[in-house]
Amino acid sequence: MRSLLSRLGIEKRTNALPSSSRGSEMTLSSKLEELLRQAIELEKQVHYRLPVRLGYDELAAILDDALAQAQSGKGHDRHASGEPWIEQTIFQIPRSLEEVGAGFNAGQYAKKMHEAMRLPHAKRREEFLGAIVYAASLVRLYDRLYVDQTR
Repeated sequence: MRSLLSRLGIEKRTNALPSSSRGSEMTLSSKLEELLRQAIELEKQVHYRLPVRLGYDELAAILDDALAQAQSGKGHDRHASGEPWIEQTIFQIPRSLEEVGAGFNAGQYAKKMHEAMRLPHAKRREEFLGAIVYAASLVRLYDRLYVDQTR
């Protein structure tokens, strides 16, 4: 609790504004609203990483690279407009075209693997990482399908 409060800039004393805010024009209400917004953002930054066991560090590094590409690299640049992964084209097409469904993602995975084999190593690696993201989307789609069918 203390670390969360200090990360949000709240001092230990009750009802105290951070020293940098004292005397400023920011009201208590607006400061509380800002702190709540920051708390919500911190809550979104959940760490999903499992501890990496000895011998699995290379797999973890590759999965991290695929995640980095999707959220801030080539995947983000081409496919995201600020929306979360599950709201991007990778999921919009399977949802909007029921007859295609997860087949779109499976086809994109296969296409990336096929294209990768014709590219030089650096570009090949990017395609492989993209294929990992499509494989993850298949897991997500089938997880949702299973969950929906068991309700």
